[in-house]
Amino acid sequence: MLGREPDATPDESEVMWHLAERASLYVVQDPERAGDALVTLAVRDLEEVLSDTAQLAPAMSATGPADLRTAAFTDPDGNRLTFFEDPAAAD
Repeated sequence: MLGREPDATPDESEVMWHLAERASLYVVQDPERAGDALVTLAVRDLEEVLSDTAQLAPAMSATGPADLRTAAFTDPDGNRLTFFEDPAAAD
């Protein structure tokens, strides 16, 4: 998902990536809740994310006004992953 192996695998159904000094993504596989997840990630460069995920989500494209561009992907189970370009991260 992030282009690299997880930083931690507490057990066979849990993984974690350290994204920044004070930010991590922790994912738990829970088949009973599949299809109910919604995750939104702020990114610095939406075009870079779209390029990096083109094989995984070829239909994902940027939408919205220039100051709040987003791109969303829904997996076969109905889980939705949305990226938005954070204007504050452009520095």
